[in-house]
Amino acid sequence: MIIKTDFQSDAVSRYVSIINPLDVFQPGWRERGLKDWKKAFDFLKEYEFSSFPDKIGLRKSKILAEKEILEKNILL
Repeated sequence: MIIKTDFQSDAVSRYVSIINPLDVFQPGWRERGLKDWKKAFDFLKEYEFSSFPDKIGLRKSKILAEKEILEKNILL
């Protein structure tokens, strides 16, 4: 699937960096809600298979585009 809109890009980004990792942290959270928001946030900050730490400036990934590129909305 080719991402064609900003909305699609945002949805994929949220899924990859937040929703899917939270499925690992607490299976079933979407139906029952998160039991502990602080622990969930701490998990997201440390989870190595997510880009969340990069997006909040805790880690510098080699696979994410630089902020300047993202701001120019260049599609590769």
